[in-house]
Amino acid sequence: MGLAEGGCGTIITGCAVVSPDTVAFDRVMRIDNDRFIPGLKRLFGDLPHVDIAAELKKYASVPVCAVGSVFTLEAAEAIVASGKADFVAMGRAQMADPAIVRKSAEGRDAEIIKCLECNKCTFWTTGDPEVYCSINPDYRNNN
Repeated sequence: MGLAEGGCGTIITGCAVVSPDTVAFDRVMRIDNDRFIPGLKRLFGDLPHVDIAAELKKYASVPVCAVGSVFTLEAAEAIVASGKADFVAMGRAQMADPAIVRKSAEGRDAEIIKCLECNKCTFWTTGDPEVYCSINPDYRNNN
């Protein structure tokens, strides 16, 4: 039985760096009180999951989605154009600017609010109870 026959519609690649000791993780990743070094980029470079997606795509009978550290539409388009994935998810980029795709389609690239890669939105690594974004007030934790 293949993936599709077994009920799998898509393979989504990606992972999160989660430490059982978020305080230790916080100390390792913190530059200062307001900024974090993007963990996977620091350890594995840009687009760390794309090669995983590409390898899975060789064997998959269903679409493969690349996820993780894709912050620009140019990077997303390059991944799909290269054939390494069928589509791309851009969680943090869209959290920073939910209109990123529409702005680009309308030729308003200069208006796109870029993700700072500060990882404040990865609340499970910082110990915060809620997700929020440092530059998008719609996701800012106002507690």
